Amino acid sequence: MRITWMFVAAALSFPVHGALADSIQLTVHSSATIDVSSPNDNFFGQYDRVQGQPSLNDHPSISTNVLIPFSNVSVLLPAGSVFEDASVGIAGPSTHVIGTGHEFAGAPFGTVINHSLPSVAPTFSTTGISDATVDLLFLGGTSVNGEKVSTNIQDLNFLLTGFIQSALLNPGSNWAGYLGGSGQVVIPYTVQLTVDYSPVPEPSSLALFGIGLLGLSGVVRRKLRS
Repeated sequence: MRITWMFVAAALSFPVHGALADSIQLTVHSSATIDVSSPNDNFFGQYDRVQGQPSLNDHPSISTNVLIPFSNVSVLLPAGSVFEDASVGIAGPSTHVIGTGHEFAGAPFGTVINHSLPSVAPTFSTTGISDATVDLLFLGGTSVNGEKVSTNIQDLNFLLTGFIQSALLNPGSNWAGYLGGSGQVVIPYTVQLTVDYSPVPEPSSLALFGIGLLGLSGVVRRKLRS
């Protein structure tokens, strides 16, 4: 009986390579080019107190949601392996994203200060910046079809907030109205798919395991005969 237990203990303690869980990680770096605009939504300032002197209150703001279509990515598990778990994560920029921008005078409003003088709208440089903070609203998961594991994302939802700014060339005079703006930003992002699985044992490991069992069985026979 003692020999039998030694045989069982030896068999259970024999290492079988490949039986432990393994993982595959796929990382995709990409970017999205997004047009941003702020048409006629910021108060430029009404000229009061001193004629011809504007008061610039703010720059055109960016506040928009953008949906970017996403092409799913997939990994194939090694043949015969068993799927265990999968996760997908998407990381966007952690700081402000700076792009191109241009301010322009939007629709005038109200009344001018002095009706005897012409109303001249301010003008801006055609070059400037769009400064946007990006929040990625991610909803998605993974799908499994046989040995194929894929991301399951319909689209990427970016929330952009910030402002558009360009140099003031002519402050204008006797004018009151709104400012608009337009620009473009490039948003980099990274998609990471991680899949955990249990691989099948390697043939060499199985052969060694079988040889070990045969050797142990021979020892048992000799012990029993003696």
